[in-house]
Amino acid sequence: MSNESEAQELHVGAHVARFEPPDVFLMKLVGDYLASEILAHAEFYKRARGKFYIIVDTSEMGAFTSEAKKKVDQIPLAAGVVIFGGSRQAQLIMSLLTKVYMMVNRGKAVDIKFVADEAEARAWVEQLRRTKG
Repeated sequence: MSNESEAQELHVGAHVARFEPPDVFLMKLVGDYLASEILAHAEFYKRARGKFYIIVDTSEMGAFTSEAKKKVDQIPLAAGVVIFGGSRQAQLIMSLLTKVYMMVNRGKAVDIKFVADEAEARAWVEQLRRTKG
């Protein structure tokens, strides 16, 4: 990123993505997620240097539009993705999308986990840092 030591935030529609140095993007999905929004977030992630992790809060997520699903391949390969919040339906949608995410990244291993809350998500990222370097 242009300044890797400072937090940065991107507001796209009602969604918020926040870069937290040194390597975490915290994403809060609010309402429906459109193709243009996923592309804006993908560009934000591309500014990271080296490994990065994505924490996704789906507690207020609406529908993941079919157009947005087609753009999942635009998201750069993260070292880990952890998802929390949301209904069973939201978890199912995100589970399917994570499988697509891995497929479009030519099967490269991406650590993906569903957890109960943000604290557990952050702990999982810390664990990945320690074990995967």
